[in-house]
Amino acid sequence: MKNKKVGLAPGTLIYTGELKDEKIKIILYSYNKETVKKVIDNSLDKLSFFNEKDFVNWIVIEGVHDVELIKKIGVFYEIDNLILEDILNINQRPKFEEREKYISFFLKMIYLNKKNDEIEYEQISFILGEGYLITF
Repeated sequence: MKNKKVGLAPGTLIYTGELKDEKIKIILYSYNKETVKKVIDNSLDKLSFFNEKDFVNWIVIEGVHDVELIKKIGVFYEIDNLILEDILNINQRPKFEEREKYISFFLKMIYLNKKNDEIEYEQISFILGEGYLITF
């Protein structure tokens, strides 16, 4: 299989997995000592709601095949394109990177596919900043 990224500039945002028609699911958790709020959405319309002070926010992004949505998340949280590129590259090696406002790490999640009893893996990416965690 030919690498889709060969010859492109670093930071070019291209999803390297199989194309999918389904929408990305976004689960937003916001909590403090007294309250837990949860919103499930397919857009970023309610994301600003989860920037409240005195709350810790966890944003779960299920799927990374919508490049435009990943770009918008990057703009909202000031995530640079090199990190977004790593999120979209589903064959990224496990690694850790530190930036001024956040840290990022990329791991492989291993699981048993019960349909065919084969061991499979998928990438899971984390962005951890002050007051928030984003998982992809």
